Amino acid sequence: SEEFFDGDREINVEAPLLSIPLFVKAGAIIPRRPDGSLPILTEDNRELILDIYGGDSGTFRLYEDDEESLGYLSGEFSTIAYRYFEGDGYATFNIGAQVNDFPGRREQTEYTIRFKFVDEPVRITANGDTLSQDEDWNYQSDQRLLVLRWTQNDVERTEFRIEF
Repeated sequence: SEEFFDGDREINVEAPLLSIPLFVKAGAIIPRRPDGSLPILTEDNRELILDIYGGDSGTFRLYEDDEESLGYLSGEFSTIAYRYFEGDGYATFNIGAQVNDFPGRREQTEYTIRFKFVDEPVRITANGDTLSQDEDWNYQSDQRLLVLRWTQNDVERTEFRIEF
């Protein structure tokens, strides 16, 4: 339902037999595919959606390998770290540089980064450069949702600063 609940309390929700209520902790970073049909661990992750839940800070490390060989045993895999931090009047989000490599790994990733339950930003920068509203990002006030589009060269690191 994308409903926000304050923590440290008991919550009763409808739970029909064929559905499972899912609660996501503030600060969680959840990667997924745009089509939603294949698990993140299969095929190619050239396009990813990152859902970041505001209200707290969090980290996530994405692990990938070729899905076929035992090359991961000898270091043929890669990881990318993501970190979200909330401060007073600002937030930062970091996409780390790719660590390790494996044959056939992509060179860049097309991200749609969705910050949920955040206030409307007044300015967003990436590595110090100001991003353009509408071209690079938009805010949906009725959902408190910030959507940022970004192409990342995976061997580089990017730090976003969001000022509220």
